[in-house]
Amino acid sequence: MFSLSVRFRPSRTPSGEGRVWYVIRQGEKTRTIASEIRSADPRIIHIAKDRLVFDLKSISRTIEDMCDVSKDVSLDDVIDKCSATLRGENPYAELIERLGSHFPVRNDITRISKEYADCFEIVRPAPVTDSSVMLLEYIDRLAFDYRKDGKSSSGSYRSTRHSLSRFLDGKDIAIDSVNTTLINDYRQYLSTIVSPETASFYIRVLRSTLNHARREGFFNKQINWPSTINSHSKTQKTTPPLRTLDRDTMRRIADLDLTGLPDAMLVRDIFMFSFYAQGIELVDLANLRITSLTGNHLSYRRRIKGRLVSVHLGENALAIIKRHHEPQSQFLFPLLHQGSKDYSFSWVKTRIRTALQTISKLIDADITLSFGMSRNTWLQLSNTINQSESMI
Repeated sequence: MFSLSVRFRPSRTPSGEGRVWYVIRQGEKTRTIASEIRSADPRIIHIAKDRLVFDLKSISRTIEDMCDVSKDVSLDDVIDKCSATLRGENPYAELIERLGSHFPVRNDITRISKEYADCFEIVRPAPVTDSSVMLLEYIDRLAFDYRKDGKSSSGSYRSTRHSLSRFLDGKDIAIDSVNTTLINDYRQYLSTIVSPETASFYIRVLRSTLNHARREGFFNKQINWPSTINSHSKTQKTTPPLRTLDRDTMRRIADLDLTGLPDAMLVRDIFMFSFYAQGIELVDLANLRITSLTGNHLSYRRRIKGRLVSVHLGENALAIIKRHHEPQSQFLFPLLHQGSKDYSFSWVKTRIRTALQTISKLIDADITLSFGMSRNTWLQLSNTINQSESMI
């Protein structure tokens, strides 16, 4: 499977024009194709969206045509063919104009990044025969569909898929070969490596998978499911208290002199920004774009729940943005992208954890700081808008 996205690379020359690139991934490999779109403004990827979508449609159709001819399509071949499509006479131009937002893309071949997916019509081709439907492949399709729809159950299917793959020694099997014997063997296998609750979870997801397949006509067997799969722990769960900080500690963090420690200074500032911005979570903060800020008004959509959040920022929060925003970057803070380099969110979390350990020692804190304490402290101290700065 290939995935398509768009990236803006700023110029290394001050005030120079950056360029938009098309990013094509196949597994762990990534290659790029330079577009003809240049600008000094990173918002060009939003301003020129129509042009970018046109090219993405051209690339996706080129890849599909290549896969129809051969099942063994390399990323290098795709780059060469797609570059020729974009640079030469585009054979898909008329089709793209005619279909508009109903332009189909097969999700078994190409995945479109969520910023542009709404401009495509995602289609899932029907298998040639029922016997061609493979269990692990089918779970992959379900997980992808749920992820595309923003549903958290995508993770449950991916986790179960990995568990089944280990049970099957990495081999896929036809979905219509699943029977009661295999289910019982899988349950016995799980009982030796995971807790009863986790085993029940995997079996329930497998049952849900087969129910999906039954509705689509791919599976019609009757399974005698283990009676234990609906069991849940009877232990009453207690919610641990939030780890928060008092006003004095927050003031000491805000006033701490971190001259000569640029990493700690950045992390301290975004820790305080989270508090000033009504407890914005790290994943949302790291992904804030310059388009999220209008004057002193910050708007963003939570990446976990999808809820739109609007916050009026005070002087301290705005000063932090001004201090750390890189002029050519589309991000408000240099976390996921700094200079000419991109970083993973896992790397960002490690960087922040290390810096917070340093800050904890400098303020002689009784506990080691974690980024979540900023949000927890705001939740404890305030439920009114834009009062965070005055609290400390």
